[in-house]
Amino acid sequence: VEEKEKYANDHAAGKIAGYGSKLANNASGQLEWEDYYFHLLWPEHRRDMTTWPKHPQEYIEVTDAYGQRIRNLVTKM
Repeated sequence: VEEKEKYANDHAAGKIAGYGSKLANNASGQLEWEDYYFHLLWPEHRRDMTTWPKHPQEYIEVTDAYGQRIRNLVTKM
């Protein structure tokens, strides 16, 4: 929990990037607790690297590579 709080988002302050939790309806209409982690990949100047976790060590590199591939795919579509 402490690690998650380091990266917590704050919608009231306009900080959408980071870790958060919410109650949401599933496909059956039942409420479920959801944990999520959100950060921007594009455009690069909008990235807030303070909200990106430091562990696992390869997280940033792998996420960046994934984002590049998704962007290339979308461009081709």
